[in-house]
Amino acid sequence: MGLLHRVLAPALTLLLAMGGALAATPAQAAPAGAAFTGTYENFFQHIGKSQAEVDQKVQDLYTAIYTENGPADQRIYYPVGSDMAYIQATYEQDVRSEGMSYAMMVALQLGDRSRFDKLWKFAKTYMQCPNVNTDCGGRYDRLFIWHVDDVAPYRNFSLPGGEPEYTPAPDGDVYFATALLMASARWGDGAGIFDYGSEAAFILDELKDTTDLQPGELSIFNPDNKLVRFIPTWVEGSGSLVDTSYQLPGFYEYWSRNDPSTANRAYWNEAAGAARAYWRDVLDKAGNRGNGIFPDCTKQDGGPLDQYSCASGYKHGSDGWRTIQNVAFDHYWYAGDTDGHAPLAEQRAWADQLLGFMRPRRASMQGEWYVDGTPASDWSGGAGQALMYASAATVASDSATRDDFLRLAWDQPVTTGEWRYYHSSLHMLGFLHLAGKYRAYDIGAPSTTTTVYADSLAPGWRAGSFGGSVDTAVSAPAYGGSGTSVGLTPGGPWDAVTFAPATALASAGIDEVVLRVHGGSSGTRQLQLMVNPATDGSGDWGTRVSLDAQAGTWTEFRVPLANLGNPATIGTIALQDRSGQTPPVFYVDDVRLGRP
Repeated sequence: MGLLHRVLAPALTLLLAMGGALAATPAQAAPAGAAFTGTYENFFQHIGKSQAEVDQKVQDLYTAIYTENGPADQRIYYPVGSDMAYIQATYEQDVRSEGMSYAMMVALQLGDRSRFDKLWKFAKTYMQCPNVNTDCGGRYDRLFIWHVDDVAPYRNFSLPGGEPEYTPAPDGDVYFATALLMASARWGDGAGIFDYGSEAAFILDELKDTTDLQPGELSIFNPDNKLVRFIPTWVEGSGSLVDTSYQLPGFYEYWSRNDPSTANRAYWNEAAGAARAYWRDVLDKAGNRGNGIFPDCTKQDGGPLDQYSCASGYKHGSDGWRTIQNVAFDHYWYAGDTDGHAPLAEQRAWADQLLGFMRPRRASMQGEWYVDGTPASDWSGGAGQALMYASAATVASDSATRDDFLRLAWDQPVTTGEWRYYHSSLHMLGFLHLAGKYRAYDIGAPSTTTTVYADSLAPGWRAGSFGGSVDTAVSAPAYGGSGTSVGLTPGGPWDAVTFAPATALASAGIDEVVLRVHGGSSGTRQLQLMVNPATDGSGDWGTRVSLDAQAGTWTEFRVPLANLGNPATIGTIALQDRSGQTPPVFYVDDVRLGRP
């Protein structure tokens, strides 16, 4: 459930990144969906940000918010022993399915399998029904209790009358299933609970299952209209309500292509169409006022609620912030789909309407709005609201408006203090979307990856240095906790670990260099990546891309070949110290060329 379901955040001022007075100019026409073309644009390039700047910003945000190395007043990631971790909802100090599943999606998108697995093991152990603490009263099998305590033994809470609370919050379950399915596609399946595809399939089956329901229990998807319910229970009529941000047709479309249970795929395609049509109904029943404002919740037919009983009710609040990102990434991924239901042309118009309405108000943007466009609160939203709105820039028609919101997104600081959980979760998701790093990983998609090192050097590849000592079989640290990595003991300043094939590779079809780097025991390793067209390093090293690797953790870097000077051939890859001083030992693992 959203951070502000029952509480109002204190005033947080959105930073305003004002451009000059710009005439409205058309942005480029929306291309076919990125999920079809495989091209995910870095939108920050439109405001002059280089790929290196964007990559560093992504890494800085991730380190601050989603690692144990983040500042104490910024991070929301907390390890549990050596093999689990949770995301703390800092304002009430609990652990929520929403935050856990969002963090898994972020880790998946950034290739951090280690933290992904730690988060998943915690969710599987303490949140999925049944679990080590409760059988959930025989209800909600394979679904996730929406919040548990953040203190061991991480038990579920009780309702005011003392009855145990096992209820799921469906957006979390939807994100869990999608993150697991994409993990299966990106990394392949492991054993036990890390058989990602099987775990996703169990959840997907349960989301639509209407059999063996216990008294008061409902399916997540309403079989009558294929919309996700606000809460799958009849308690207080929650099962008859719909949260606009819980509708995620971009994910359902993804499931319709990747659900391991092929018999379910037509259902998911229908659900995607139903969610898009529902959004249209919501705006129509709100009077279609041309402001793109979605209320948090509605009746099943998209009509207004009679009472406050779901998030902020029939107002646009912290849940509704997310709706426009769902609208945008669905269209961005799947526009032009000719297989069954497709994103609506109106989705781009809704994004334009919201951005156009909020553009002159972004200096002090209220956190809640009535659907007629009047403020419903006297507090301002923070980074989460800003990034959700800015994510609509990916489908915006007007370039000046797009760029204003891109600047707004870029300038948002990491939220600190009590209210950071929800704002930071949305901040990270929105930023990935705008940076071109929020991607649909399809199972069985053709791979153009060339492995350089994965526990050992690939055949035909050799490792070396500029003068230090290289060990290609370091047992610890190794990415994922097993296997081996490459360690460089530098021989002096500017030393580098190098990888070279027997014969230089043609760069055609190779779009990026991907590697994971561990910064060693302390501090931050200041490094730079470069590529030489010759296998002996005698050619031009081209453009160098700065990378900063934190100590004590593995960081994935994905560097487009264009940023490295687009060499015609790849003869030597070098990761070099750039500090000018002899650094401590650092480590490299999982080195690849092409599409990760």
